[in-house]
Amino acid sequence: MLLSVLVAEALGWPFVRDPLATLLSRQTGRTVQLSGEFRLHLWRGLRMEVAHLSLAQPRWMQPSDGASAPMLEATQVTLQLPLRKLLEGVSRGHWQSLHIDSLRMQSLRLDLWHDAQGRANWRFTADGQETEPGGVVRTRSSREEEALPYIGELGVREGQLTCHDVPGQWHMAAAVRTDEGMARTTGGTGLAVAASGRFKGNAFTLSLSASGFLPLLRHQQPAEQVPIRLDAQAGPSVLSFEGTSQDVLRLRALDGRVHARGPSMSFLGDVLGMTLPVTAAFDLTGHVRKDGMHWWLQESALSVGASRLGGDFEWQQRPQQPPLLRGELRGSRLALQDLGPSFGVPAKGATVPAPPPGKVLPAKQLDVSSLRAMEAEVRVRLQRVTLGRFFQQPMTPLHADLTLRGGVLTLANLDTATASGGLQGDVRMDARASVLRWQAHLRWRDIRLERSIHAPNHYARHAAMGYVSGKLAGRATLTGHGNSVAALMASLDGEVLAWIEQGRVSRLLTEAIDLHLLEALGLVLTGDEFTNLRCGVARLQARGGVLRPDPVVVDTGASALLVSGGIALADERLKLTVISAPRHPTVLSLRSPIDIGGTFSNPRVGLRGQAIGVKALSAIVLGSVVPLAALLPLMDPGASAPDCRTLLQGGR
Repeated sequence: MLLSVLVAEALGWPFVRDPLATLLSRQTGRTVQLSGEFRLHLWRGLRMEVAHLSLAQPRWMQPSDGASAPMLEATQVTLQLPLRKLLEGVSRGHWQSLHIDSLRMQSLRLDLWHDAQGRANWRFTADGQETEPGGVVRTRSSREEEALPYIGELGVREGQLTCHDVPGQWHMAAAVRTDEGMARTTGGTGLAVAASGRFKGNAFTLSLSASGFLPLLRHQQPAEQVPIRLDAQAGPSVLSFEGTSQDVLRLRALDGRVHARGPSMSFLGDVLGMTLPVTAAFDLTGHVRKDGMHWWLQESALSVGASRLGGDFEWQQRPQQPPLLRGELRGSRLALQDLGPSFGVPAKGATVPAPPPGKVLPAKQLDVSSLRAMEAEVRVRLQRVTLGRFFQQPMTPLHADLTLRGGVLTLANLDTATASGGLQGDVRMDARASVLRWQAHLRWRDIRLERSIHAPNHYARHAAMGYVSGKLAGRATLTGHGNSVAALMASLDGEVLAWIEQGRVSRLLTEAIDLHLLEALGLVLTGDEFTNLRCGVARLQARGGVLRPDPVVVDTGASALLVSGGIALADERLKLTVISAPRHPTVLSLRSPIDIGGTFSNPRVGLRGQAIGVKALSAIVLGSVVPLAALLPLMDPGASAPDCRTLLQGGR
């Protein structure tokens, strides 16, 4: 017997190859083939050398003729491990209990699949699903405890890895090389991965390097932090990470610096599996940590167009619940135009579809389902928010609390200051149905008009003078529904009420609207000046996307301006009339109603030609008889103006 064992040991146990392949096939549920030159030695531990090793795909992946390529294929494989550990692992079926001293191969080809039904070929179950004995579905926490066998030395000279993830909409082909373990004695270089593929239709490249590969696979404690570097690029979007990790498969205990840049934050959100807005080009840096299913981004600095933001955030993936984002968004400056692409408004560096011909309101469809894919609790604490070129003063600061829960996005406790005044309110978007429902409750007070609206008066006696001044106050309650700005405006309901306190208005403006030619000409020559406002109130009623003045009154005491008509937001058409009612007689006046019509993209302003024509014709006829009588039709005797308080009784 001893002689037979010695002879078999000297020959390399060639007759064990087929029974060993059968045993491995039974344990894995897959066909295992050991072919070509084979040698097995049991002296001082098990050492196996085989020219070719293959592991078949699971049955659910194989075509009817069974002619599929194997899941794993390796050549010139050398394996060393303690015999006792092997017997324990095979008998228990616990592959993670194996202790492999050395595993080397000339080439390795590994083909991984995750299909639309959730099956994965690396799961050694009959149906490829995540189940434990007895058919119980594994929880995420139990999967975290999974580990590969302990490997003391690993060498792969030429590795090829392909991954196909149908639910994640990505596939990848990678070249892999490692000589970890040998690095300490032969100057090996650790792990090197170069990959390319497609993610949601976008091509990408990826490279990963680590000073050590094996510590990233081990599950023994204490775990070793291994330096790694990751660089990925998809079109103009770039992501890089440099730091340490304890697990290359699950990126456990990740810790390091991240840098990402690209044409829009939304693409980064797609990669990370979170809802981020469509923006202008961005550049992000920060400190990333990961522990289990928790991610942290700290000390972040984000540039989006002209905006400079930052903050600290936590991203938590939760079993059987949407992932949760918590944190605080801070920043020295936010330009609202940089968020415009989220709603279809063009911005520099952002690709946004143009509105239909002749339209102005953005018709870009919003991704409603993305608001149901995650939850969020974010404090917004911004130092400065710029509103655009028509506004002189920014909002400084702006505070709000953003929550996204169950498909309902709420911006609550909005509080900001601007132009010596303030704005408060709440905004809500309900995405639980297929069509977004919007609500806004806003109120504002003491906003200095001369400091907020950018409208320089070139005829003023003082350089700082505009056309209107005073404190603006008001409130708005609006609702609507639609998956675009255009659809929302077409369904708008509610009321906007605004009034001016301690107001003053340009005399040149009021005289020009009244068509008091002599007075207006005199102000052009001598310089414009302010006149006090007796009352300035605007109430706008929205019903089914039609906005109507109800009413709009500007009363200077000398005259009053009344606005009537409507604005059809669905058609983007204007139909307004401005009527001036002077209270005192005026010489040389062609006063006539002013009509504002056309569309948002092509507005038209004109005078009632019939009224002016009657005055001009009368002046000509009378002037031909008595020259001085020509002035009579051009004189405005004045009229009593309606009282603002009466018109707005109960409105304020």
